[in-house]
Amino acid sequence: MSTQDARKNVILITFDDAVAFWKYKTAFGEALQTPNLDRICAESTAFQAAYCQAPVCSPSRASFMSGQSPHQSGVTGPYKNYFEKIPAEAMWPYKLKQAGYFCSSGGKVMQGYDALPDEIHQTLFSDNPKKFRGDWQIPEAISIEFGGLRGGKAAKDEKDDPRFYDHQAANSARSFFNNYKEDAPFYREIGFYGPHGPWITPRRFKEMYDEKNFRKPKAWQEGFDESAFMELHNSQNLNADKFKQWRKSVRNYFSALSHTDYHLGRIWDALKASRFADNTLVIIASDHGLHLGERNRFRKHTLWCPSSYKVGHQIGLSTGGSGSFV
Repeated sequence: MSTQDARKNVILITFDDAVAFWKYKTAFGEALQTPNLDRICAESTAFQAAYCQAPVCSPSRASFMSGQSPHQSGVTGPYKNYFEKIPAEAMWPYKLKQAGYFCSSGGKVMQGYDALPDEIHQTLFSDNPKKFRGDWQIPEAISIEFGGLRGGKAAKDEKDDPRFYDHQAANSARSFFNNYKEDAPFYREIGFYGPHGPWITPRRFKEMYDEKNFRKPKAWQEGFDESAFMELHNSQNLNADKFKQWRKSVRNYFSALSHTDYHLGRIWDALKASRFADNTLVIIASDHGLHLGERNRFRKHTLWCPSSYKVGHQIGLSTGGSGSFV
């Protein structure tokens, strides 16, 4: 086997707006259910003290995909196309491609839920772009609402699971593992939609949680130091004193995270059952976090910990050896 053939494959899996899940297991009374993240972290290296470069999607993603800070790259806001600020050649997947890796993507990793523009994609990747339908496209006729911030929409029937972005992203990754036949090592991006709002899920993930069990942490009763700057630039968007609204909203977020965790498990099991199980490095990360009602915010964009304590918060580094991941 050549030196190049012996190099490990690399898989990067990203969540969107994911909180540091281990901090929320019992924080609100009702247990957050992430069985796949739990089992993966138990056999991996988990970094639990990392902060994102910016608590906004584009600056954070442009930063960790290039190694440049937002002020170095110029990507400091939610740009629709940040490649106008930073060239594709600055991204480290380009370096892997130049080094002989077969580079493939599926889902939101670099930017946006759509496939990258053809020219950008062709610079970075070795295969064709992939397009997935968004959760927001799920018809009202097959949905119900559970209430809470942004409605708490859910698809009623399990047969509609394939309509969800994360289902499609997981299927695409599983297909890649089954069909990749090249001699070159591969780099594969897998970008999840969840748990980004509006937290639409299959119904069973909403029903996984009993909203009546949600309680605010006692520490919240002590109040928070506020910031005039944040009040001006990142206003409150939820009155957490409206308890029913708050607990429905947290239920919606938890259900979205559990839904994405379910598809992470499908990917993980497919990878471990594949011929790549012994020679693959897997990185799992989120771009940043989200406030879940503290400071009357159910959003990102702030430098307070729940919003900024993220990239690396759930990075699992797993390399194969002796038939298993360690």
